[in-house]
Amino acid sequence: MKVPSIFRSTDWWDYKIVPLLTIGYLTIMLNSFNLVQHIAWLLFLILAIAVGAIYVSIINDYTDVKFDLDSGKSNRLAKFTPFKRGLILAFSILISLCFCIYFSSDLLSFTFYFSAYIMFSLYSIPPFRFKNRGILGVIADASGAHLFPSLFVYAAMVYKLELEINYYLLILITIWSLACGLRGNMWHQFWDRENDLSINHKTFATSISNINSIKPFEIIISIIEVVSLFLILVKLGFILPILGLLFYAILLLGYKKIKYKIIVILSGNPPWHIFMSDFYEVILPFTLIFTCTIYYPWSATLLLVHFILFPKKPLILLKNIKMMLKSVLKKID
Repeated sequence: MKVPSIFRSTDWWDYKIVPLLTIGYLTIMLNSFNLVQHIAWLLFLILAIAVGAIYVSIINDYTDVKFDLDSGKSNRLAKFTPFKRGLILAFSILISLCFCIYFSSDLLSFTFYFSAYIMFSLYSIPPFRFKNRGILGVIADASGAHLFPSLFVYAAMVYKLELEINYYLLILITIWSLACGLRGNMWHQFWDRENDLSINHKTFATSISNINSIKPFEIIISIIEVVSLFLILVKLGFILPILGLLFYAILLLGYKKIKYKIIVILSGNPPWHIFMSDFYEVILPFTLIFTCTIYYPWSATLLLVHFILFPKKPLILLKNIKMMLKSVLKKID
């Protein structure tokens, strides 16, 4: 087993990092700054979040070794001796503490950054282990993975730009990121539900006897998420991201056309598409960069940088669009 594999970067690199990077893009552009001018600071913030994500991956595997082995699930720490597991965990904590100390000069940024660690620690570590305490686990994961990292990026970027906090935008980011996080964690829990039931591993998903009862919540949480996102884009004031949202609505019809199930929370048989993933991971960041390029042409270099860092989802989206077009053309013929 290669040591980097324990970081589980494939589980969070695109899915969690790109939306947070987008919060940074949005904050810079909202205040009429050039993305290129401040990209180094933003990438440093993403590095800080990646360090946190590595800690989360390690602490989850560290505390789940027994459960994963019992259920037959893969666990990246299982092949290490207990001593080596402890060393890996200690190293991740040490690096995380260094970043916490660095951000301590800005109380708001530090509070959001440190709170993400607190939430995930409560989520995984006994005797708290909110993961096994129903809705508390859902809230803790959503807060640690989406809410506090999103607020951290916004606050740290505003601090660097020497601006005042826009509390209206802060509230919108809070609502949007929490809704997105709740939906993401519940999807993950219901995806693992059968494995968890097989070993009597208590989670929010296993406590639901009739999973179809979640469907009304899918609608409510999706409406809250999309409306708050739309208000953020309106606050931003640029047309391309809003047109991108409309384009995504068309893509959803395209996915239906090629027989993909749209997954909000409850999973189904493949092939399927996770609701809003294409927009968050491809359409929104690229429309923001394109918009900035109109005002600052050198920002076009970020298109290449962004693609190099996150190539997977754009390529998958292009492949799916090609399938959609073939389906439409076949019907015309």
